Amino acid sequence: CFYCNGSLQNWGPNDNPMIEHARWFPHCAYAKQLCGAKLYRKIQESTQTQQATPSSKNWINQLIINNSSTVDYRWSTSDEDTLWQLVAARLDLPISQSLLSRNFNLSIIKRCWEDQLRLKHEDFVSDSDLLMACTILQKQIEYIDGNKEHIIIPIVTMRKNREREKAR
Repeated sequence: CFYCNGSLQNWGPNDNPMIEHARWFPHCAYAKQLCGAKLYRKIQESTQTQQATPSSKNWINQLIINNSSTVDYRWSTSDEDTLWQLVAARLDLPISQSLLSRNFNLSIIKRCWEDQLRLKHEDFVSDSDLLMACTILQKQIEYIDGNKEHIIIPIVTMRKNREREKAR
């Protein structure tokens, strides 16, 4: 998968690539989007806890098993080229295209994906999380408008407010 870098092996004659992808890589947002919510939920419900062994090519795959014995699939990017590939794949997702049609700049959407993958090493939990991140970033850019004086640093603002109150 160009999205999650998952790789499936040992195909059976009746295996459905979409279903197997969703079964073995449950945190791949592309597989979730491809299947649709209803089918995706059925696949996950019908799948007992399995050990996934995704291959590692451009980035390190890490399997973190939590207390409920589910597998949480995360990666860490090894270089900027890999990050760029991951972001480029996500820009093709329907949610990214939907945000473009809602007049979000490509640079805003791209920056949100870059920041999320660089800092969190995982996808947005939901489409609404990406929407919120894009909205916040766009508002920040509009408000600051290249003027550093528009950047509000809470501790500095609180200090100024206290000084004003003392002066009264």
